[in-house]
Amino acid sequence: MFVAVVMFVCAALSVGEGDSSAPAYQNGFDKDACQTLCPVPGCPNNASADTELKVSERGFPLATSFQFPEKMRRHTPFRVNMSSPNVAVNALILVFRSRIPGDTEPLGYFDDWSDSLQPLRCKDGPPNALTNKDLSGKNDFWFTWRVPDLPDIDVALKGTFVINNEYWYDIEIKSDFKVDEFPVSRVGCGETKSCVTLSRTRTKCDKASRCDLIVTYSLSADNKTMDVTMGGAASMAGRYLAIAFTNDSESLKGASIFACIRTEMLAEVRHFTLADDKSMPVPTNQVFEDPAYEQDGERVWCRFRAPVRVAGVDLSVPLYQVYFWGEANLTSGQIEMSPPYKTSKEPIQVGVHQDSKLTSASSRENAPVLAVLVSGLMAAILLRPMS
Repeated sequence: MFVAVVMFVCAALSVGEGDSSAPAYQNGFDKDACQTLCPVPGCPNNASADTELKVSERGFPLATSFQFPEKMRRHTPFRVNMSSPNVAVNALILVFRSRIPGDTEPLGYFDDWSDSLQPLRCKDGPPNALTNKDLSGKNDFWFTWRVPDLPDIDVALKGTFVINNEYWYDIEIKSDFKVDEFPVSRVGCGETKSCVTLSRTRTKCDKASRCDLIVTYSLSADNKTMDVTMGGAASMAGRYLAIAFTNDSESLKGASIFACIRTEMLAEVRHFTLADDKSMPVPTNQVFEDPAYEQDGERVWCRFRAPVRVAGVDLSVPLYQVYFWGEANLTSGQIEMSPPYKTSKEPIQVGVHQDSKLTSASSRENAPVLAVLVSGLMAAILLRPMS
């Protein structure tokens, strides 16, 4: 399990402008402090005669001054507010890092912050630390941190604060963060599980917010069940997204369909069979184990466990995969297929881990039968094989 820490170092010193004794961080900490997290050399045991700053023996005064969202969500800005009318902070350094002993590498990055702060790069890439612009008193500040894509995130907010002539070192502010399981992590794609990301309009689909459909699946150890997570664009109740398995990529004969349907309150997953692409999907009474659902703005998520052999179809053998979207009847749960839909170029075996990134220029698109008769162009769109 990955564990992370948010570290703060804050300083409040009474130093006149232009004073030769002004601290080095009066215009912000340098990146060396990313490792030490100390306001003065040798903290917290230093007793240097050239500084009045001492470790505090009082309780931490900002313990209740931070406000957090209910949950963290991968790839999503996580905003933290600090407000303390009676205690002003003059300087700080802020960095997320692992709680694993000895691990000082920064984690994630910051994408926005209050005017009193400025970015700091502890290593190459986007800003992975924040610091102060000057030593003016700050009774409040805020920042947003981009939650990284990790399979397990167990984070704590810790910090070292300096106020007037004393400081509080390595204080744990909060550690019981809840992390949303959606969007699912892509860590392990192609190695421990199979992943499909698909965009109908974009040429790049590297995160949930840019993809119309995301599917991950893996077989159980006994090869009898398949764990599936799927999510994507479904802006209102009655919209759905689906994955189907078939040995006939042209007519979709005998397809086994798993649909994630957005409802008024949440979502549901339903199973259908399909005689062919001229027929209506037929709902089955398939019951799924361990289901979980969520709405995330205009997106919807479904997680479930399905048997590998369902409604006469053996999903363990190589089959074409078909991805599509459409509308569903909220009363009956019936879905309407709305071509064009995307199809893998080759049959895929679910037990062989794959990582497929399908975009507007990298999948096979099937058109309605009428459109094929009018124009052979749509039926001829073949894109690169899934890999």
